Amino acid sequence: MSRVAVVVPLRLDSIEVARGLIAKGPPFDLGDTPLEGHCVYLTDSEAVFVFDGPDARAVVEHIVGEADVWE
Repeated sequence: MSRVAVVVPLRLDSIEVARGLIAKGPPFDLGDTPLEGHCVYLTDSEAVFVFDGPDARAVVEHIVGEADVWE
């Protein structure tokens, strides 16, 4: 198993928007991937997404490349 973290900077004063998006859950079905888990940490200036599972980096790179994830 491996772990990968993705750090995304937040726009100034957008933490409440980020909290709302996170509350909706991931924009993909975790069950459709080999990932075994994920969590999100927020600061005032960034969101840190941590993914666990076999070959987590390759899976996350594939997911990030999908357009519907960014909608």
